[in-house]
Order: sequence, then structure tokens, then C-alpha cells
Amino acid sequence: MSNNELTISNGNLSQALTEEDEINIQSKLWQLLKRRTELYTMGEHSSVRVETAQELLQSINFCLDLYLKQSGSTKKLLAEADLEELFALGQKVLEEKLELGKKL
Repeated sequence: MSNNELTISNGNLSQALTEEDEINIQSKLWQLLKRRTELYTMGEHSSVRVETAQELLQSINFCLDLYLKQSGSTKKLLAEADLEELFALGQKVLEEKLELGKKL
């Protein structure tokens, strides 16, 4: 992964993506990372350390991957849907798995 490229690490790749889809997903990931960074800094800073940005991106990737796997969706969904919503759904899946883990 180059310094300017954001990617979803796994996801269901059974559906091929066009170059346009890949560009669209990249753009959406940058916007989501920007939003998560703003939330992390509570709007007080416009930048964070590289390590912090990497951790935020890993969190985004994890939640989006988790949602794709749980829902059986393909990576194509990332090009078509609102990533903020998919991220929130991935967080919900994660919370449910954590609760199940606590019960076990």
C-alpha cells in the first residue's frame, strides 16, 4: 500500500471492481478517515501523528471487513453505499460479538 492509497484489507472479492469503483472507494475511505480523525481530536486539530492515522485506518478497515463478511456482501458494496453507515454497522457487529464473547 502506498502512502496515498487506502484499502480494505480483506472483504469478499468475488465481484470484480472497476477502476472507477476503486477510485470511488479510495475517495470514500479518505473522507471516512478524515471524519474519524476529526472525531478523535474532537475537532481541535486538523492533523494527527502517522501512527494514530494508521490505527484509525486499521479500525475502519476492521469494521468494514467485519460487516462485509457478516452480511455476505462483496467489496462492490463499498463503492455503492455510504461508508459512514457501513462503518457504523460494522461497529454494531463488533459490539454484538464482544457481548457474545463476554457471555461465553
